[in-house]
Amino acid sequence: MIPVYNKKGHLPPGVYSATWSEIEQRYAYNECRQKLLGGLRAALENLKEAGCVRVYIDGSFATRKPFPGDFDLCWEPKGVDRDLLDPLFNLAIHALPPRLKQKEKYFGEIIMTMPNPAVFDHLSYFQFDDRTGDKKGIIALDLSTLP
Repeated sequence: MIPVYNKKGHLPPGVYSATWSEIEQRYAYNECRQKLLGGLRAALENLKEAGCVRVYIDGSFATRKPFPGDFDLCWEPKGVDRDLLDPLFNLAIHALPPRLKQKEKYFGEIIMTMPNPAVFDHLSYFQFDDRTGDKKGIIALDLSTLP
């Protein structure tokens, strides 16, 4: 269940499991968010088809901001057939042009989590507001709930 936002408009610190239906109900309340949700849905369908089981949603999309600029999505690679993935999901993690192409196509940024984060732990980073230093929550979505 997705909790109530804190005073700063973020989810309280933690990882919150949600279904696709809960995400639609919570976040599709205006045209901007519906557009982002459509791009998110397209990315999720490709990830699910390739065998991805779980993703994590963050960014301004997962706040109470009425007109977020995008969403941030981390996907777990375990069991994923990379040959079935959109090539934009297989590109270098921090390369700007691929991320810009992701935003053009899906309206968000899609990054693979690192199974053993030796250099950079995306899930920990997602749970941190780099502008304020505050901890914040993220949403975990089991792709089996995607109709």
